[in-house]
Amino acid sequence: MPQNISDFLAHLAAWRLIFRDRIDPASNYDTLSFSCCDIFPVGEAMICHACQNEISIEGFISRADECPKCSADIHCCLNCEQYDPAAHNRCREPQAEWVSDREKANFCDFFTPSKRAASGKPGASATDKARSSFDSLFKK
Repeated sequence: MPQNISDFLAHLAAWRLIFRDRIDPASNYDTLSFSCCDIFPVGEAMICHACQNEISIEGFISRADECPKCSADIHCCLNCEQYDPAAHNRCREPQAEWVSDREKANFCDFFTPSKRAASGKPGASATDKARSSFDSLFKK
């Protein structure tokens, strides 16, 4: 951890170098308030996992942000593009840590807002629908 302002600025410069590939200089990013959290273009939208409401993103999503319609946590696994019930740890990011409650806010650094509509229940996907239709073939 930085001990003084010059160490802090060096630490911040190192983070900027690490994440420079994730920032597109041609887009509308607020680079002055850059942090280790992902910064998203202003005006971009995501879909709430609980109510399917479209939420506009302004700057970055903090852990405390909630859906304006249903008050569900926004920074949670079910709202993430990386969430996959079939993947290890239910996440496509191999370095992500285990999260016990996928519907609650967490501190994951790999969070990317999902633009796809999802059900509030983990595992309710096309795979489950296909499995249930397959099982119905063999019922008497």
